[in-house]
Amino acid sequence: MCDIALRYKELREVNRLNQKEFAFKIGIKQSSLSDIEKGKTRPSVDTVISTSINFSVSTDWILLGNQSKLIDNKNKKLLTTFNQLSIKDQEEVQKIIDIKIQNT
Repeated sequence: MCDIALRYKELREVNRLNQKEFAFKIGIKQSSLSDIEKGKTRPSVDTVISTSINFSVSTDWILLGNQSKLIDNKNKKLLTTFNQLSIKDQEEVQKIIDIKIQNT
């Protein structure tokens, strides 16, 4: 199981939510969350951002497990900026993040 999977499961359990409730809060299907928690798939940028916003955790913590778990003002600004990007630009950012994750 990859570290991202463990962090998603930890975050869900700390918040005392079942997979269906947690998935609903971050805007994905329960089956998608299950696949993330099992390490079968990685969360999309949208899912990471939604998780960060809804549970006040930093994207760095979700993706890399480093820095403070709690979201800071710098990350809030980044998330806001990302949400203002076009779908095409968001997809490009997703590619960059995927490369970063693969290299860790």
